[in-house]
Amino acid sequence: MKRILPAVLLICAILTCAVSAAFVSPDFEGGMISGIWLDGGTLYAADIQNKVVWRVRDGEAAVLAGDRSYRDASGVVFPDYFDAALTEARFAEPWAIVPFLEGWAVSDAGSNTVRYIAGGKVMTAAGKREAGFLDGFCTDARLSRPTGLARDDEGGLYIADTGNGAIRRLDTEGNLTTVRTGLQGPTGLCWHDGALYIAETGRSRILRLEGNKLEVLAGDGGEMDEYGVYGCGYADGPAASALFEHPQGVAVSDDGTVYIADTGNGAVRRLMDGRVSTMAVTSEDDLLLASPQGILVSGNSILVSDSLTGAIMEFDTRIHRFSDVSEKVWYAPSVREALIRGIIDGGSDTFRPNDPMTRMDFVRMLANLQLSLNGSTVINGSFSFTDVGDETPFAAVARWSGDFGIITGKTTGEFAGDEPIQRQQMVAILYRFITISEMDNVPSGDLSAFTDGDRTSRYARDAMVWAVSRGIINGFPDGSLDPFGGATRAQAVKMIVYFMDMYGF
Repeated sequence: MKRILPAVLLICAILTCAVSAAFVSPDFEGGMISGIWLDGGTLYAADIQNKVVWRVRDGEAAVLAGDRSYRDASGVVFPDYFDAALTEARFAEPWAIVPFLEGWAVSDAGSNTVRYIAGGKVMTAAGKREAGFLDGFCTDARLSRPTGLARDDEGGLYIADTGNGAIRRLDTEGNLTTVRTGLQGPTGLCWHDGALYIAETGRSRILRLEGNKLEVLAGDGGEMDEYGVYGCGYADGPAASALFEHPQGVAVSDDGTVYIADTGNGAVRRLMDGRVSTMAVTSEDDLLLASPQGILVSGNSILVSDSLTGAIMEFDTRIHRFSDVSEKVWYAPSVREALIRGIIDGGSDTFRPNDPMTRMDFVRMLANLQLSLNGSTVINGSFSFTDVGDETPFAAVARWSGDFGIITGKTTGEFAGDEPIQRQQMVAILYRFITISEMDNVPSGDLSAFTDGDRTSRYARDAMVWAVSRGIINGFPDGSLDPFGGATRAQAVKMIVYFMDMYGF
């Protein structure tokens, strides 16, 4: 049975943009797909459940290597280690697959070895069944639960020696050496432009190793706790403050963008221009993306395997373009940034930049901002507005804003989501967001420099002073502030992006 698996770009129920995947993922017969590799039109997949390596051509999967006929009483394939002809060999836990020499290297985590497929046979390239830590020639060397693999420009094979917290390298002559130690459970690897990219699962970080220089690209696992465990979480934003939960896959495109299988969060993340954003995350509506593990770049797409669901998904990596937003207009950079950061939805062909920003759409952007700060936030609540019922399209956002304290409703108790938002309302909402987040919000100065500054409503005066002093909102050439005036969608998006950059979101 063939399945076309949709690549669903979901950030909870707030920002949705479904894209149909062109890649056809066959039925792997209950398999749990880990590492994947695409060679031309042929896909190779390591299956940790069936203990085999699959080859997929024209949508049809066939076993390339491994014998799954040995099963226990419950029907589960028995993990084993046996070198032999392709379909007679046995694997304990095939984890990753990459081209190597004249064939394929497969990390067999369960047998503490790296296997080699070539000439119709499965052989052992490095390690023995007994775990250990020893450099040496081929099977004289020792490994402990090797997982990720990457081939460098010289044909050498980098190995994530997960159990030893090390990076090892197997050269083309069969010699295994140690490249780096002291890591916490490294898994996914990718070689790009002279550097090795590492998913350091134990510390929930993404690393870059070039020569002897090790750089933390993104993630902050904090300090080890009393149980020997580092912190993790789910937050987009500047790379240094972004949070992951035990990522196990990493891939890099030609332009240097880093794509991450954030396994523990059930998410696919992107590191670009020093910022981390979410491309897709698991949801109650679509459970194909539950535990992403393998990830690779293919043209303008990435392929992602999920070890829990057995699915392989394809995601378009191109940034959406609105037909009514020219690259030359003043707000184009802000619209692009808002798309990348998940603040606005790319599901429509048009952005309507000159339309009035409504109360609903502004609060929706702020909810997406909250999700970028803490992806585990539930955008919903119990707050009651007189004009918001369960069937209201933006009900979850409205209730969240009420519970969170950023929208108190009009004097009539209405949310009034379809009404154009006033300039003073926008800054008041942002001011409450900052106040509740316990960040710097002390207003300084006054509004006397504006001809109509004293017209600002009492509830918004401190917020307006704060916003003006920080350049979040500016006056007009005639000296007015126009607190009751509206804002276009383009103006509101530029304000949100400026606000995010000011506070390091």
